[in-house]
Amino acid sequence: MALDLKTKQAIQRFLNQYPEIFDDYEKEYLLNYRIGSRDEDIPDLVREVYDELGLLKDKDNIFIGFQELIGEHFDLKNSNIVEVAGGIIPRLGKRISSIQERGKITVYDPRISPYEKNTSHLKLVRKRFHEDTRINGSDLIIGLMPCQATYPLLWSAFKTQTPFMVALCEGGPHGEPYDFYEDADEWVHGVLCYADNQAKKNGMGPLVVLEEVFKDDYHDPWPVIYCKKR
Repeated sequence: MALDLKTKQAIQRFLNQYPEIFDDYEKEYLLNYRIGSRDEDIPDLVREVYDELGLLKDKDNIFIGFQELIGEHFDLKNSNIVEVAGGIIPRLGKRISSIQERGKITVYDPRISPYEKNTSHLKLVRKRFHEDTRINGSDLIIGLMPCQATYPLLWSAFKTQTPFMVALCEGGPHGEPYDFYEDADEWVHGVLCYADNQAKKNGMGPLVVLEEVFKDDYHDPWPVIYCKKR
C-alpha cells in the first residue's frame, strides 16, 4: 500500500528543507516506505525521520523505549554520556539532552546531519567512533543498534571502566552501513561472550543480558546488554 499523501508531503517538505542529509536512494526510500503492521521492524532511516517529524506513535517509538530502559538503570539527567553511532538525525541523543539538568551527551556518527547543532546539553561529533576515541570523564556510554561500532564501544567502555548499555542488532563489525553479518546469531553470541569475558577481566559487572526486551513492542529480538562498576 502506498504512503498516505499527508505523510508523504511532510517528508517531502523535510527533504526540501534539508537537501544535503540523504542521498537519492535514501530520499526515494523514505518517500515510498510505509509503516504497516507492528510486527514489522522499522528501519533506522525511517524511524529517525518519522520521529523528527512527530509521525511515530509513542508506542512504536524505540527511541522512547530505549531512553526509558536506560533511565531505569542509570541517571540520565546528571550524567555525562557518550552515544556511539547516533544516526543521521540523532534522535536518541536529542531526546536525552532535552531532559538533562547537569549532564551532557556527546554523540558520535560521521553522518550526523550538517543542519544539527550543538546545545548546552548536546555535543555532536561527526566522526566514526574508534577504539582509541577518548571517553575519559564520561559516566556512561550507550549505543542503539551500533552494529560495526559495537566492539569499539565495548572495548572503550572496559578499558576505561565506564558503565554502558547497548541494544544489539543483527549487524556485524565490518562492511557497508547496509550490510549485515552472515549469521546474526553467531554475531550476537560473539558479542555476548566478548562482553562477559571483558567484564570479568576488568573487574566490572556482572554483565546483564536482557533477552528480547524489545521484541513485542518494536519487533527487535536482539538482546540489550549493560554493565555497571562493581
